[in-house]
Order: sequence, then C-alpha cells, then structure tokens
Amino acid sequence: MVKMVPNIHDGSLKMFECDIYHKPTDAFNYFNFESCAPGHIPRNVPYNLARRIATIVSKITWQKKRLEQLRPRLKNRGYPERLIDDAIAKAMALKREDLINTKRTRIKEKQLTLVIDYYPNYEDPATKIREICNHTFPMTDKGKADKLQTPKIIAARRQPPNLGRILSLNQTRDHTTSGNNKEGVFTKCQDKRCKLCTLNVIPDKTYTTKNGTKLTRRTNMNCKTRDLIYMLICPTCKKEYIGETGIQLNSRMNLHRNQMNNPQYRILNVSKHLNYCGNNNFKVFPFLKCHQNCYINREETEKHWRNIVQPELH
Repeated sequence: MVKMVPNIHDGSLKMFECDIYHKPTDAFNYFNFESCAPGHIPRNVPYNLARRIATIVSKITWQKKRLEQLRPRLKNRGYPERLIDDAIAKAMALKREDLINTKRTRIKEKQLTLVIDYYPNYEDPATKIREICNHTFPMTDKGKADKLQTPKIIAARRQPPNLGRILSLNQTRDHTTSGNNKEGVFTKCQDKRCKLCTLNVIPDKTYTTKNGTKLTRRTNMNCKTRDLIYMLICPTCKKEYIGETGIQLNSRMNLHRNQMNNPQYRILNVSKHLNYCGNNNFKVFPFLKCHQNCYINREETEKHWRNIVQPELH
C-alpha cells in the first residue's frame, strides 16, 4: 500500500510511504508449526514473514505495529513465543535500505536435485544419497578433473500424497461444460504398431450418453496419454462402460481386446458383452485427464462418473 504524505520540509504532498496491505478476506492461515514437514521449514516461517514486513513498511512506527499484529497470528498457528521473538528481533535489526537493494547473485553451476517424499518417521534417504554422491564425485582422476564438472547435490523433499489432496475437487475439472475450442482434441499417434489408431475412436470433443449426460473432453489427448478416464461403447446396442487407466490408452485398449478374444480372460461383463454383441469391436471415448498419477484418485473419479452416467456394462 503506497500512501502520499506531506513533505516534512514544505508541507507539499510529495513524499511516499509504503505499508503492507491485507485483503479483508485474508484469514492469515500461515503454515502450521506442527505440520508434517522438515524442521527448518516451520522454523523459518516467522523470520521470513517478519523480514517481509521490514522490507515493505517504510516507517519504523508502522513496522512495530505490523510486527505486533503478526505475533498473535503466529501464536494461533502453534509457533513458540521464543521463536517469534527471535524472528522479530532479527528482522528489526536489518536496515530497510539494505533489504531493498540486496541482489542475489546466482552462480551458474550444474545441479543434481534429489526429490523424495518426506516421511518424518523414516530416515531421510535423500541426505544419505547426497553424502554418498559428494564423497564419490571428487574421487576422479586428477587428469580428468578439469574436464569433469562436479554437480551440486541438492536434497529436496516434497509432501507425500494425503487424503486432502486425493479428495480435493481441484484435482479434476468439471468436464460437463464446453471449453476452449483449441483444447480437447484427440490425435492419433500414427505409430504403425498402435492398434488404437485403427479403432473407431470418437474424435468429437463431446459425447452424450444414453442417460443424457453430456461429456466434454477439455484436455488434448492422444493414443499414448496416461492417467485418464475413458468410456467404451458397444457399436451394436450402444451400451456403455466407464474405466480408468494409469498406463497408456493404447495399451489399456490392447488389454480390453485381449480379454474379449480369449475366453480364459473373458471375466468382466464388458468383455463378455463386447464379444457376443459387439463382435469383438467397440468405440472408445477418452474424456478426462487426471492431474496426478494416483490410483486412488482415478478410482474415486471413476466411481463419481459411474454414478452420474449409470453405465450398463459393469
């Protein structure tokens, strides 16, 4: 927030002061101190927030006020008072001019990033791998040391899959409404070994099911797309089947074809029906691309669309 204030010398409105601005709907839902994360992450949150205030707010009186407002917000998120006090003291000791004019110089060097899910109850394998790599890379011949650039090993952690992410609505999109005309196109891979290119794939972006549900493909796909929800349609009676796959779409269709053609694998109702009614033929309409490679997410999304479409071949 930039404010124009009177000049202390002549009283004209020529001076600008900066203050931090929060939206009226800001809930100050900062990272919880007891969250499942490496210890350095929650320990650095108070200091980074206090440093941000010290950088943005121009007047000392306003800085103190904003920092005092920050204190109860961090307490509500479980941060110890001692950690908050130390963070505020470090931020107040910094000069705003230095914070504004500080420029980080990035050294161009080769980096090798090891990204592993973080589990607090298990020993961190990324750190062990980094120690092994740092011990191994320097042990090269001196004659080759000038030509070999030793990469910098970075051990990174990411949040493991959790129930909140799996059930989150933003992991999938609503595909019952039409989208951009440039999206939702299905293209054949033109691979000579791909049998899906010769099948009757429905190229249209939309398909209306037997119960009247309009499905719209809003993501570009091809024969080798993974992690999607698809529909099989019997070419004779138009009965439908909804399935999910984490492998390539053409590979999943090969499995369906193998199940139809071989009696020993013809266990699913859809395989039996497409064998005697569809004459071992079917139409396929892939309509939804999942945004993460998670079987539980795909399974729940498949059940969701089964309840909506009510396919008859399950």
